[in-house]
Amino acid sequence: MNVEISKVGIEYKPELHNLIAEFYGISLKYPLAKKLSSCLNEILNYPKYGSVFIIKSSVQIIGYIILTFGYSLEYGGRDAFIDEFYIKENFRNKGIGSQALDYVIKYARTTGIKALHLEVKVKHKDAVRLYERNGFDKHKSKFMTLKME
Repeated sequence: MNVEISKVGIEYKPELHNLIAEFYGISLKYPLAKKLSSCLNEILNYPKYGSVFIIKSSVQIIGYIILTFGYSLEYGGRDAFIDEFYIKENFRNKGIGSQALDYVIKYARTTGIKALHLEVKVKHKDAVRLYERNGFDKHKSKFMTLKME
């Protein structure tokens, strides 16, 4: 299935809010939804933080990818993190994920990104296979987080 992937701005905010709520399985009224909405607004309003991409079929938006930017001495400059990657369930396993990932990888290369990172839960076997097919390697380090809130 062919899709259109494009970098978008604030004009897609309502659609993105709905997709994010769907991805997290929450109502837009939940406190988490409000927090996610606020963070999305930051990225959409300040492109230095990241880029947002939508994935469209011929008739509807079926997913999104959020790329956030950083800087790494280890990797030699600007790096990026695929912070979120979501495709509606009935559109999965049709090659759409590969098309979208290919688009984002090309975007990262053309914008000077030296390394592209992501986190995937081991239980999401289809996603792990997708990333491995597209050149992502398991890292020898363990991804860890300290929440500052």
